[in-house]
Amino acid sequence: MDDLPNELLIHIVDQLRGPTTWSEPADYSRTHALAALCCVSKKLYHIARPLLYESIDLPPTDGFLPQSQRLFARLQEQPSLRFEIKALRQKTRARLRQDGDGTMRVRDEYRTDITRDVRAFGLGTEDASALVGRWLGYEDLYFALLAFRTPNLEHLWARSAVSYDWPLDECKNTLLEGIGRMAMGVSWLHTHRFDNLKILYFDFSNSPEMSARCALPLLLLPSLDELTLVALGGWFQIPENEFEGEWEGESEHEAADDDLTIFGRPWLWPVRSSPITKLSLFKPVFSEIAVKKMILACKALERFECSHPLRSSTKDQWFGALVPALNDHIESLQNLSLLCRPPRWPSLENTRMAQLDPLHEFTNLNSVRVSLNLVSDPGETLSARNLPAFLPPSITSLHVHYPREPNDEADQQLLDVLTAYKDGVLPSLKDVYITWVYYQRRKEEFDLLERLQSLVQIKEQYETSSITFDIMLTIRDDKGKWPLVRG
Repeated sequence: MDDLPNELLIHIVDQLRGPTTWSEPADYSRTHALAALCCVSKKLYHIARPLLYESIDLPPTDGFLPQSQRLFARLQEQPSLRFEIKALRQKTRARLRQDGDGTMRVRDEYRTDITRDVRAFGLGTEDASALVGRWLGYEDLYFALLAFRTPNLEHLWARSAVSYDWPLDECKNTLLEGIGRMAMGVSWLHTHRFDNLKILYFDFSNSPEMSARCALPLLLLPSLDELTLVALGGWFQIPENEFEGEWEGESEHEAADDDLTIFGRPWLWPVRSSPITKLSLFKPVFSEIAVKKMILACKALERFECSHPLRSSTKDQWFGALVPALNDHIESLQNLSLLCRPPRWPSLENTRMAQLDPLHEFTNLNSVRVSLNLVSDPGETLSARNLPAFLPPSITSLHVHYPREPNDEADQQLLDVLTAYKDGVLPSLKDVYITWVYYQRRKEEFDLLERLQSLVQIKEQYETSSITFDIMLTIRDDKGKWPLVRG
């Protein structure tokens, strides 16, 4: 082993490096493998040791104490370790909750220990008791404390899982609140300033309504490059095959107002000052105007994603303001993804959402992912536009989400794209990808095979060009009465 060059050993051990994205599958065995390598020899110790703590992927708890609490205790024993951690990820709940259990039932010594740990961050008795209450409400408070103790943190992926009642205008997530307060200069904890944080991912799918205003201070982080927010502003478990009714609440519409107060201080929207280059909003439930201002806060967006938003009030007209806001990033924007839930009715006009403005002025845009309904709607009041006219000439990759029950007009849009390529209108196009989720919801039958056959014929026509054409079809059987699926 000692005869092997360090370069080769580094290449081998580097395969055990921790996660680099949220979607990357978890492999909790790598930690044990790295720990074992550290015990083999001094040479392997110096190679494997930096990877052991550099990226932490916290596994599910295997007892009463969550893994985050055990790691926090380890950092308290060896404070120097906290400088080695650069990435933290937790995709699973810290504790399993019993049905109907609102708070944990714990012995007094556990309360004493958690009170001691949170007071070490400079909290008074009242504030410490409030955080202990969050811990008893099954929040993984120690995951937040880990982030507050690691000043070299660059990547942070977190899934919020909170179920206790809380006033709507207050933040319900200690990690989000701690970062936000620090960014605004109103910290109530003795922690670092998150100056090194580059990638931040927050998933609120398992949380009650989380006020969108609590996330706005993240725009002030000085080194943040990628920001992803999932299900911010509400708690909605909506299956893809069910109609999502309009959310009539006005709770999040004020997120776009100019007189917001966040953490006790007036909020001033930054303008072209945030270093964020990738902004992703999945299932947002707050005002489109707030999203527009988030876009305008960034210096130069290279990638923007917004999918499946729900209107936070009757004043919202989603997707109508996003492309005009992106005009400030014409020279930098390279990837754009704008998706809406396929409407229950044939036309987008029934959802009272707006069509997208054309993108032909975005000269550096090379990848577009879009719902066909947002571009060319077959309704009576909205104009049916030509898909090639919507796209910029620089585009190389097109990903189209088909409507639930496409018609001949939808198929013609794909043929128009092929014609535009052959005519030199879209000269850089290299691949077209179709995503189609179909299921039966009405009594009348929809000829699935006929429409699928039409897509296959379109694919054959694309094969006469150099464009790669792929189709992903997902069939959902709502009622279990599909002979085609069973056969």
